[in-house]
Amino acid sequence: MRLPLPILLLLVFLPLLARAAEPETAAGSAEETITQQELALVKAAEAARIGVIDKVYGCVVAVYGNDRAGGGSGVLFDPAGYALTNHHVVAAAGVEGWGGLADGELYRWKLIGTDPGGDIAIIKLAGKKRFPFAPLGDSDTVRLGDFAMAMGNPFTLAEDQTPTVTLGIVSGVQRYQEGAGLNTLVYGNCIQVDSSINPGNSGGPLFNMRGEVIGINGRGSFEERGRVNVGLGYAVSINQIKRFLPDLMATKLAQHGTLDAIFGNRQAGVICTSINLDAPIAKAGLQLGDRLLSFEGREVTDANAFTNMISTLPAEWPVELVFEHDGERRTAHVRLLALPYNLPQQQKPKPEEPKKEAPKGDQPEGDKQPKDAEDKPAEDDATDGRVIEIQQGGPTANDGVPGQIRDAELNRTIAAELVGAWRKSVVGDLPHADARQGWEIVDRLQREGGPAGKQVIRLDDQGRFRIEQTVGDERSLFGFDGRRYWRRQADRAVEVLPTDKALLVHEIAPLAALAQVFRQQPLADFGQTALHGGDKAHGQTAYRLKTLDDGGDWFYLWLRVEPGVDHAVVTLLKCGPSLDAAAPDAATVFDDWRLVDGIRWPHRRVLVNGLSETPLATITTESARAYEPSDDDFRLPSEEE
Repeated sequence: MRLPLPILLLLVFLPLLARAAEPETAAGSAEETITQQELALVKAAEAARIGVIDKVYGCVVAVYGNDRAGGGSGVLFDPAGYALTNHHVVAAAGVEGWGGLADGELYRWKLIGTDPGGDIAIIKLAGKKRFPFAPLGDSDTVRLGDFAMAMGNPFTLAEDQTPTVTLGIVSGVQRYQEGAGLNTLVYGNCIQVDSSINPGNSGGPLFNMRGEVIGINGRGSFEERGRVNVGLGYAVSINQIKRFLPDLMATKLAQHGTLDAIFGNRQAGVICTSINLDAPIAKAGLQLGDRLLSFEGREVTDANAFTNMISTLPAEWPVELVFEHDGERRTAHVRLLALPYNLPQQQKPKPEEPKKEAPKGDQPEGDKQPKDAEDKPAEDDATDGRVIEIQQGGPTANDGVPGQIRDAELNRTIAAELVGAWRKSVVGDLPHADARQGWEIVDRLQREGGPAGKQVIRLDDQGRFRIEQTVGDERSLFGFDGRRYWRRQADRAVEVLPTDKALLVHEIAPLAALAQVFRQQPLADFGQTALHGGDKAHGQTAYRLKTLDDGGDWFYLWLRVEPGVDHAVVTLLKCGPSLDAAAPDAATVFDDWRLVDGIRWPHRRVLVNGLSETPLATITTESARAYEPSDDDFRLPSEEE
């Protein structure tokens, strides 16, 4: 990460400030005295740092359970009240509790989703229409020596809920810290810092000097028993967390992925030393003794580095593996299997501890008081037999079937919020007018290994559309009149299609998906919508929606979600009737989105096959314009047409 200019100047002029404080000598000390301009630069650097802290200060959450016992930290990343914290914080607190902010108030929170493997959870605060939030950065740009700020509530010192700030540097990147149980609390590819992280800081944010969250603080190397910071703290990288956000928002107890194969360092390279013959990667051709060359586009030269990489990926994540078998280079695309958990479900009684004064804020009298640093972060010797303690009685963060949606009703609510943000991102700038609006799009069609063609699309603001496609001498028509999907290919008769059949037609499915944002109830035509979890589409992290109709037929949409100032910007990346786009159920990838007379339109759509997303056909928009539509534009064609 490139340091901001004020920080660089601060480093340059600090020695000058020190010399300026020394008494003058006869040896011409005037030359060593800093100028007013230099002093102003130092003060500007200090003001910039304070300004960044002030900007994100209100986003830090002090996390308590229902009984106000214990204390961890978190950070708001969405104005709707969604916050990141540690799994071991909510495992100690339960599935709901109180969150304190720097405004001095306490807000109710409930658990959304949790990742025991990577020690991350999402909670949602309530009680405010809009919460302050911090932007998520890019942890891949973090470099050794970068400044890093840790925020939180160490030892629950801040009874007025204001967070503590500590400044240090990044001491190491791509660190690996083993877990505290069966595949739990594993810190893979994490960030090591010397910013003071103490018990109570768990779940709090690690910021860069631009105020972006680059990690979630969770554990440290503490002096034995005393649990005192010694300058060795570890944060889960934010890029790992981004890949798990969709599963967490889907209310899942998320799982991490595995190839179900083990690799070791040998003289010949990184060699497969063990493999489950039923694993997808084995069926894709990997065998014992094969040499691993690259994983997800990155060269693999060390087995430990590979373990570090794969530990940051969710179960079912699609990956690319390049390996050498008998001197032949091969490429495989598979989905990762899920690592199992053995989660504690019963709390051991804890000894009575002296009470301390309750946190200030909006709280009823008589509630139990928060205890000092009860979140108990995992330590370096976390495998000594300790288990995470959770509250007795009632639901816990460990409840649920790993990998499955915990709360279907809450999941549907979150899916509806996501669809609403998608609609706003596509048609939010449309003027509200009495006249109907429509768009005419002219596309160029190129089929892989086949003839080129052309198509003209007409689309209106009710979600109706008509496609006229010409390839060689063959002319075909496809459309949706607001109630029925239909097609007419070559000289055949018009065929009316039920929705589930229409979504299997490569020409209709992408337009049907794009047009849904214009419907009064987007995706209702496709069936009940749920947030299915996270995935990778078009090389990007995606939220995968699944629609399910009354007949048991499904359809998938992959959405990219980017935070915005007022609302999230949601973009359709891909759609299709098959999870893996396996032939003949190809999927469509959307790209090159541009603004066209009030709507965002993808100027490039590619029909793809398989997890590799191998192109089958490409559609490129040549022109797009607004026009005034009529009902006749979308009616079923006559026999003469």
